[in-house]
Amino acid sequence: MMQGSSRSGSSFLLPHLSMLVLNYLTLGRSQNVSEATGEPYRGQNISLFQVPITYQDRMSFARAALACDTVGQGLATWFQANFSYYQNNFRSSGWSWVQTTAAIGLGNCTKNFFQYANTSAATDVLCKRNQDVFARKIQNSSLLEFSDVCEKEQAKILRINDCADLLAANITAFNSYSVYLIATGILVNLGLEFRTKTTPDLTSANFALCIDSYNVSQSAPLSAGKVPDVFIAPVQFSFGDAVKYCRYHNTIVATREQVSEMMKSGFESCSWGWTVSGQGILMFNETASSYSNANLFEDMEQKLLYPACILKERVVNSWNGLPVAMVETKNGGNLTFDIQSQDMPNALHKCQSEGLFLSSLEELNKSVTKNQLTPPFMVWVYKAKLVLPRRNANLKCGQGYTGLLSRVENVSTLANVYCYRRPESVRAISLVIIGLVTTFILLFLILITTLLVVFYRRY
Repeated sequence: MMQGSSRSGSSFLLPHLSMLVLNYLTLGRSQNVSEATGEPYRGQNISLFQVPITYQDRMSFARAALACDTVGQGLATWFQANFSYYQNNFRSSGWSWVQTTAAIGLGNCTKNFFQYANTSAATDVLCKRNQDVFARKIQNSSLLEFSDVCEKEQAKILRINDCADLLAANITAFNSYSVYLIATGILVNLGLEFRTKTTPDLTSANFALCIDSYNVSQSAPLSAGKVPDVFIAPVQFSFGDAVKYCRYHNTIVATREQVSEMMKSGFESCSWGWTVSGQGILMFNETASSYSNANLFEDMEQKLLYPACILKERVVNSWNGLPVAMVETKNGGNLTFDIQSQDMPNALHKCQSEGLFLSSLEELNKSVTKNQLTPPFMVWVYKAKLVLPRRNANLKCGQGYTGLLSRVENVSTLANVYCYRRPESVRAISLVIIGLVTTFILLFLILITTLLVVFYRRY
C-alpha cells in the first residue's frame, strides 16, 4: 500500500472538496451514496487492503462483506475508499465492493426486492445480531455512526443481502409504513481515476476493499522491530525433506517475510532456497456435501487466522463452533486439542509442536470431507516458494536483479532451504549454556574450598 504525505490548508481542502462536488454531480442525490460530514476525520486513520488476490476468486457483495468481517474490520465505506484514493494515494485493481447506506420501506419487501426510499426519511437503523433483526433510533449522521449504533449492542448494520433473514424475523415488530436504513453495496474502481457504479448486481463477482484491523502495511516482525534468526542449509532437498531438515535442527522452514526482514541486517545468499508463503483462505459451504474457497491474500503474516495442520493426507482443523482440532493418531483414534488463531509464523510452529505441518491449499482441497468444516472458516495454508536474497549484483553472487527474488517450483525440485530459529529457542539454548557454566563455577569453588579446608587442617 502506498502512503502519501498528508496535505494541509488549501492544498488539502480544495482537491478534496472539488472531488466531493464532482461525485455529487455525477451520482446525484442517490440513496446509494452516503454524503456524511463526519467520516473524513475517521477516514484519515484507516488503511485499506484488497481481497482476494486472484481474479477467479472474486466474490458477491455478501461474500465480500463476510470476508472483510473475518480478516479485517469490515468492508470499507465509499467515503473511506474515496479518501484513501485522493489523500493516501491508495490504488487497487479492478472493481471492488464497498458499502454505503440505503433506505427501505418494509411494505414491499420480498426475497428479491426492496422498496427504496429517501434516506432523509429514515428515523431508525436495522441491526442484525446472529439471527435477530432489530431497529434502533438514529440521528442524521453517517454510515460509520449508524454502524456504531449497532456495534454498541454487539450487532452489525443489516445488509441488503439479508432480506430473506429479515422476512424470516418477526416482521410485526416493525412498522410496515416506516423507512429504515440498511447497508448495501456499490462498486468503486481505484485505478487511473476514481470511478463508482451505484446500482450493481449484488451477486456479481468483484474484489473487495477491507479495513485493515492492524492499520499497518508491514509484517509483524518489522512492526515489532525484531530481526529473525534465519540460516541456509548447506545441502539441497525437495520441499518435504527440507521440512524434515529444519525440524531436525529444532527450527522450521522460514517464511518469505522472515528472509526479507533478515536482509535488512545485511543477510544475503547466492543460493535459491525453500521458504513458505502464507495464504489466507476463506471457505464457504455451498451445499451439505460441497464447499468452495477463496484465496484472499498472501504475505500478510500479522493476520490472526486458524492454522490448518495436516497429517497423513488428513486435514485437521480448528473450527467447530469453538477452535478445536481433530488429529488422526497412529492407532486410528482422534486426538483433540485447542488451537487459537495465530499469525503465520506461529501457525507454522503450532502445527510443528503437534508433529504436523501446515497444510497446502492442494492438500486442503484433497482432504476435506463432508461436514468437517463449518463456515465461515478462515485458515492459514502455505505455498512453497524458492527465494534468493541478493543485496548486490556482483561476480561473486552472479549478475542480475537485486532484492528478494522468488519463484514457484514443483515441491520435488532440489534446492537449499532457509530455516528459522525462534528467539525462544535461542534464549533457551543461552539459558542452558549459562546454567552449565554456573554449575561448573560452583563445582570449581566447592572443590577449591574443600582443598583449602583439607590443607588448613593438615598444616
